[in-house]
Amino acid sequence: MKKIALTLFLLFFGLNVFSQSGIKISSSTIVVGGEKFYLHTVQKEQTLYSICKAYKVTQKNIAKANPNLNGSSSINIGQVLKVPIKTVNKTGVTFKWHKVLKKETLYSIASKYKISVNDIIKHNADAKHGIKVGQVLKIPNVNGSGADYTDNHFYYHTVESGDTPFSVCQQYGTTYEQLYAFNRGSQNGLKLGEVLKIPKGNFDTTEKLRVYHEDELGVKSIGYDPLYFEEKSTTPCSEFTYDKSMVFNVGVMLPLYVEKNAWLAKKYKNKNDRLFYKNSRRFYEMYEGILLALQQLKIAGLSVNLYVYDTKNNAEEIRKIMQKDEFKTLDLLIGPIYSANVQILSYYIKKYKINLVTPLSHNAKLLKNNPFIFEAMPTKETRVKKTSDFLSLLYDTSVVIVHGGTPKELELIDLYKRKLVKSFVAQDQIDEIILKTIDYEHGGAATLEDALSVGNRNIILIPSSNEVFVTKIIEKLYNYSKDYDISLFGPPNWELYQNVQINHLRNLSFRYAAPSYIDYENWRVKSFIRKYRTAYKTEPGIYAYKGYDIMYYFGNALMRYGKHFQFCLTPFDKIPNRKGLVHDFEFIRYGNKGGFANSGVFMLEYNENFVLKKSK
Repeated sequence: MKKIALTLFLLFFGLNVFSQSGIKISSSTIVVGGEKFYLHTVQKEQTLYSICKAYKVTQKNIAKANPNLNGSSSINIGQVLKVPIKTVNKTGVTFKWHKVLKKETLYSIASKYKISVNDIIKHNADAKHGIKVGQVLKIPNVNGSGADYTDNHFYYHTVESGDTPFSVCQQYGTTYEQLYAFNRGSQNGLKLGEVLKIPKGNFDTTEKLRVYHEDELGVKSIGYDPLYFEEKSTTPCSEFTYDKSMVFNVGVMLPLYVEKNAWLAKKYKNKNDRLFYKNSRRFYEMYEGILLALQQLKIAGLSVNLYVYDTKNNAEEIRKIMQKDEFKTLDLLIGPIYSANVQILSYYIKKYKINLVTPLSHNAKLLKNNPFIFEAMPTKETRVKKTSDFLSLLYDTSVVIVHGGTPKELELIDLYKRKLVKSFVAQDQIDEIILKTIDYEHGGAATLEDALSVGNRNIILIPSSNEVFVTKIIEKLYNYSKDYDISLFGPPNWELYQNVQINHLRNLSFRYAAPSYIDYENWRVKSFIRKYRTAYKTEPGIYAYKGYDIMYYFGNALMRYGKHFQFCLTPFDKIPNRKGLVHDFEFIRYGNKGGFANSGVFMLEYNENFVLKKSK
């Protein structure tokens, strides 16, 4: 019996050696559908069985890769077979192969395979220096790593005998911190049969944004084109001279709810009674600011017929106002407040060439193809551009964007990417921007800390207005600030959050782009406050400053250039008080035939006394 067993063993061993030594492994490979194959040309006396033994694959593997075999084991001399290349590392993770196509980036490839950029770099050392078209990358097949089931963000793994935190992390390409963050108690050891929740690893991505400098794109500076509706009868900017006999018609459209507020005033008995209907008090303050500006303009010699219209924030009311005889004679209209109401007026003001200034709306769509609309409030795009410009001056090694995965945040991140590339054009020494993007809701604090650099400035941008989410991250960053140099950027409304401590923001060098700013040390602001107190026996609110700035700026525009002042406004105009009490007016035309958007934005930060000041 022993002799027969020994004979069978020797026979098998001899066949195995013959198969491996008799069939040469092909050096030709191909990547198809993310899988890599040898291209083997069948030689004389080779069989499907012997080829499988040589390449250490099953006949089923080859049949799947070569559908033309139709399940048959019959092959012909000269026939080319695709033989799967099975690459397995010590942890049992299999791999796919990806051939880099034109315009692909590490980020896009990682997203395609639902892995992190770091996973790709870990198995492709050269990729950290960039990738090239045609390069073949080794992609860890985490989907085939043994998870029981998955969802969009996690694998779920049932602990088996022999599993350890190390082996599980290696198997799924994650870190101890990630494993422990989503599985409390796992740091004390794994329990047989326990189901682990393992992040898929695509919650942090690193990408390089290419900066195209002016000489590369052939960008040339263009002049400020004349407005397309300019008529021969229009007096050129440089030739207009104001005559004090000239009278301009100015309209003000605000939701004052005059009748409702008059009724409330009659009922007023004590200080606890409601004084203003809805939230209309702020618009009365705006009107008061407009009146103070008109007093100053009158001293300077401007004559104005003022028409005040109560819109009641009602579309029908606005249409009634438009029918008034004097309305089409207006040279300047301040208001209405809301975008929907401006839209109603859009066609009318374009037809009668009425200059409309909206105090609060910042909807770029309203400006398209309507050169008679001015938006005093900077748009979201303008605020993002201002932040991006500032970041380009601070940039050290990378920009880290932390988000919660909401559609609005992701949309804002895309906007930041576009603006960052343009902002860095002026930085000749920088050809690419390292951008790290972190999904904090799924990646957790460990992912955030992994993105930070010791010894370099860490620029952190959080495009979220979710108070709970923001508060949580700020607390973490504040703790990290002991070991890392952090400069934090976010929206202006954070300072209103009750659970966000000002000293934390100050410590993190928090800055934000603001559409307005009041410097109470400025002598003009002090003078305005005194006049407002004298006139109205109370303190001015922010809307009073806004009303004053808008009326004073555009009143001066009428005096300097006449009704057609749009022809004359450029980013370099010399109208007095272009820098107002709370606004900087730097109007840029939106498109070749559009209206005017205010690009005046302030970057603010807290000083050592926790007072907001303009960043230097």
